[in-house]
Amino acid sequence: MDTATPERQPAAVKPLVPAQAISRVRSDSRLNAQATVPGGGHEKPFLEGKAGVPLSSSTASQVRIQLSDVARQLSDLLGRQQNNAEAIRPSAPILHAGPADVSSVALSLRQSVEFSGLFYEAHVARWFAGTREKQLLEREPQIRLWPQALAESEEARESLQNITGQQLNMLAHQRVCWAGQVWPGFFAELCIQPKVTAQGEDTHRQTRWTEEEEAESSQTDISIQLGPQGRIDVTVEVLGNNLRVHMRVPVGPVSALVSSASADLHQRLATKVDGEILLTIEEVE
Repeated sequence: MDTATPERQPAAVKPLVPAQAISRVRSDSRLNAQATVPGGGHEKPFLEGKAGVPLSSSTASQVRIQLSDVARQLSDLLGRQQNNAEAIRPSAPILHAGPADVSSVALSLRQSVEFSGLFYEAHVARWFAGTREKQLLEREPQIRLWPQALAESEEARESLQNITGQQLNMLAHQRVCWAGQVWPGFFAELCIQPKVTAQGEDTHRQTRWTEEEEAESSQTDISIQLGPQGRIDVTVEVLGNNLRVHMRVPVGPVSALVSSASADLHQRLATKVDGEILLTIEEVE
């Protein structure tokens, strides 16, 4: 059996000191290091020097960062989206009149979010895998807007860009928001996001959840405008099989009505939730 001679043995792996480590690049990967700069010479990539010391300000002032076409398009979409609301905003009330039961409200809200176009690519993937019907896919706004955009419709192109911008916002902020009229004259806002609890935050908590329940958690913020009577803000947290609901209601007739209906609300929630339910009501001026 052949064995390596001592002089052929590989050297032991040793950690690098900071000055020997690879410096992180602080410019686009497509930066042309040989591009000329005004006054002659060539640009140098904007890298940190030895031991993490940045290059001088005079050298940095000569650096010109070049973004790819895709990066510029994404930047443009995000810039436009900053001027627009990130929430899904239906152009008309999702119900024609006040509902007879809450299940119709839940169904209409779900459909308004589901067919907003934000999840189009995921729905296409499910249709391709055979787990979503084509009729449902045809209700997506992209199906209607793309032929119009190809026909040089500027309005359709703008609508598609707005949807893409909303998708980027959703990915960046990890939340889905909806705002509009549930029925004529009744306005509501809804935001769904993963539950993120700041360290030490325990303002309204009376029960400790397990780490597993905290990991499988989400938070929904609901705001309901009641005209001159004020606004109701509701935070719904799903933690594993447990549910926590915190309501902020204006002092007066609204708070009295909510307090009197709290026992009935708790009983209704108990029929839908297998775990523990924590319902708290806070009165605000």
